[in-house]
Amino acid sequence: MGIAVIMGTQRITRLVGIAAAKEMTLLGEFFDTKKADKYGLLNRLVAHNQLDNEVKMLTDKFRYLPPLTIRIARQIIEEGTDLSSRESQELETRLQSSLIGSPYWAEAVQSYFQKRKPNFRTE
Repeated sequence: MGIAVIMGTQRITRLVGIAAAKEMTLLGEFFDTKKADKYGLLNRLVAHNQLDNEVKMLTDKFRYLPPLTIRIARQIIEEGTDLSSRESQELETRLQSSLIGSPYWAEAVQSYFQKRKPNFRTE
């Protein structure tokens, strides 16, 4: 009945540490948001009546970010988690270097010097 007897034990151990992972996996008990927050399992906690506003605020922020940069940042975070420190730094350097010279990079630099918000929309 544990959190993930067959799968997920390595990920939860990396997220919360060995002792907490053993407790969660072996006991399989449900816990409230306070305990989830204590373990670092929550990114953001929003009151139910504020959920729609929060989602709209986040989507408005993400909508104007450069898609290629978002994709690469997610890839670095997701793949780098399972690598050694050196390997994750190499991954980060290689992928971030691929952004230099891209249209998004050019727009970011140009908008900075023109003191305006960048326009990353690809219409």
